[in-house]
Parts: sequence; C-alpha cells; structure tokens
Amino acid sequence: MATGSSMQEAADTVGVHVQTIYRWMDDPEFAAELDKLQQLTQKAAVSRLRGAAQRAADTLAAAMNEGTWSERIRAADLLLSRIGVEAGSRVTVQTAEVDREALAAHLASKLGLDDDEAE
Repeated sequence: MATGSSMQEAADTVGVHVQTIYRWMDDPEFAAELDKLQQLTQKAAVSRLRGAAQRAADTLAAAMNEGTWSERIRAADLLLSRIGVEAGSRVTVQTAEVDREALAAHLASKLGLDDDEAE
C-alpha cells in the first residue's frame, strides 16, 4: 500500500483477508508506519524524477547538435518552449558574435542548473 497497491492487492500479497487490512488500518501505530512508508516512497520517486529531468534536459541539449536539420530545429524549439519562449513568438536571428558564457549562464538559470552543472 505504501507503493500505491490497493488494499486487496496488499491482502493477497501478505496472505490475509482484505478485512484484516481494514482492521490494521484502524490501528494508529500501523497507520502511522504506513504513512511514513508512503512519504519515503514519495520522496524517493521525486528524487528519481529530478535526476531524470536533468538527463532529459541534457539529452535535449545534445539533440540540438545531432541528427538532421529538422530534428535539430525541433529539439531547439522544444528547449525554447521549456524555458518560456512560446511557440509562435517572433524571434529575430542575426549573424553576430555570441557571448557563449553569458548565453550558457542564461540557459542554465532558466533550466535551474548550478554553475557546475552548466559546464
């Protein structure tokens, strides 16, 4: 139940009738322990998702340098949308010198990366 299973699934897993699970839930100590397990499970899931989000951002950034021109444009468009540039926004592109460090710092701040992670 701490991982989202139903009372019936929990009863089947431990080999008791589902009514037994309901009785256990009325026990404050059991309910408190189950609550602790559910909180730990949720924290672990959130931690895994944060790690996955970082890998997803890295993958998307790398995709802008690989594949066909169309695939690179789609990756760039998706990245821009994730940092708040809405689809259909007018963007003027000019040939100019780019301060890569400033651009990297700006993107890192928009993506919520630390300085070490941005490099």
